[in-house]
Amino acid sequence: MPFEIDVKDLEEKGFVFNNQENVILDYTKKISERVRLVFAISPVIECFVWVLDEDYEDENMDGMKVHILPDSLDEAVLIAEKINYVE
Repeated sequence: MPFEIDVKDLEEKGFVFNNQENVILDYTKKISERVRLVFAISPVIECFVWVLDEDYEDENMDGMKVHILPDSLDEAVLIAEKINYVE
């Protein structure tokens, strides 16, 4: 990641901490009904946009991961806001 992630900044920008069985730890921000911006911190540190399938049933499984490499938190949010859907 080209910049340091600050938990306080994430929370101030509307990100929510997720802890799935102490295995997957991330901060997620809902951008739209089908788009989420995710900063994963475990098991792998990564930043990606999660785009839900049109007819999703499980929002944690039915979608596509688009990896991004932003220079800042604001740029990551901007990139996520520009993604409408993925086919």
